[in-house]
Amino acid sequence: MKRKRHLTTLREELEDLNDYLDLTEARMHDAGKPRLTHAEVKKRYGLK
Repeated sequence: MKRKRHLTTLREELEDLNDYLDLTEARMHDAGKPRLTHAEVKKRYGLK
C-alpha cells in the first residue's frame, strides 16, 4: 500500500514537471511576440 501511494505521488510530480516544461517551452517560442490581455483574447474570439 505504501508503494502504491509513493507511485501515485511520483506520477503527480511528473505531470507537474511536464506541465512546467510545456509552459517554459511555450514561453521560449513566444519570446518577443506581443502579449494579449484576457479581455483582448475574449474580444478576438467573440467570447463572453
